[in-house]
This record gives sequence, structure tokens and C-alpha cells, in this order.
Amino acid sequence: MTWGNFTSPHILSLIIAFFLNIGLYFFIRFKSKQFQTVILTSLSFLGLLAIIYNLVMWNSPLEYLPLHLCSLNAIILPFAIISKNDKLGNLLILWSLGALVALVINNAAADFKLISFTFFFYYFPHVFECGIPLIMLKLGFFKLDKKYIKSTLLITLISYTLIHFVNIGLN
Repeated sequence: MTWGNFTSPHILSLIIAFFLNIGLYFFIRFKSKQFQTVILTSLSFLGLLAIIYNLVMWNSPLEYLPLHLCSLNAIILPFAIISKNDKLGNLLILWSLGALVALVINNAAADFKLISFTFFFYYFPHVFECGIPLIMLKLGFFKLDKKYIKSTLLITLISYTLIHFVNIGLN
């Protein structure tokens, strides 16, 4: 069975993603900061594993370089959790929307079989790249601050622009 685009499995997977993140929050909210950090960091490594999986699995590393927002999110997320840096946290709140969009508008992944490593390494990293920044915010790992709006938007614009032109050059 394939994932599909706005099919029953797709919609169910979005509901599961929501409840996975809510459940994760309730599971760790009264635990120590150290425990929270270990759990969130461990889950954040799924994004890095997905990058490695895509580079190795498809035998075309130039086409699967981590040159899109979700990959940048995956690379930065463990550092943001460990450092509890406000600037990175504010940046990841914006970038978590990209992971949500990748789950909802899954055109590139709609033909993935539900029981496959390809689906696993697409779905779960995006679920946690979307949810972990919000969980971090709720747990007080960082504070939202409007002084970071300019830097967040500037970093996002520069990242998108550079990645866009690198992708054009490679492809």
C-alpha cells in the first residue's frame, strides 16, 4: 500500500504525527532537563540518519545532497537541543513549518510504500523536525523573541538562495 496524497493512509499518518508529538511532550514534560535533552536529541538524529540513508541508498549522491530546508533543519536540530540556543530555537520554529508542509503536501513521497525504509526515513524525520522545536519551546529550552525575527528571516532567505543556486548548478 502506498502513502498517497490526501488518501486515507496519508490523512491517518498526519493524525498519527500530531499525536506522536503530543504524546512525546506529555511523556517527557515532568522529566529532568537531562532526560528531555537525551530523548529529543536521540529523536533528532533520525533526520541525520535520513540524510545518510538517501546518500547511500540511491547511488546518486549528487542528487541527494542535503540541500533543502528539511536537511538543514535535521543538521541544526541536535545542536539546538543540546545548546538550548534562543537564536537556533527561533529559527527552527520557522523551519518546522517546512517539515509540516512536506508531510501535508507530500507530492514527491506519495508513491512511497508505507512499510519501507524509504517511507520511514521520510516520514519520521519530518514528524520530529516539525514537532521537536515546538516541544522545545513548550519545555522552555528557548524563548521566542521578536529580536530574532530579522536574523531568522535573513538566515532563511540566504539559505534558500544559496541552496537554490547550488541545486541549479548541480542539476
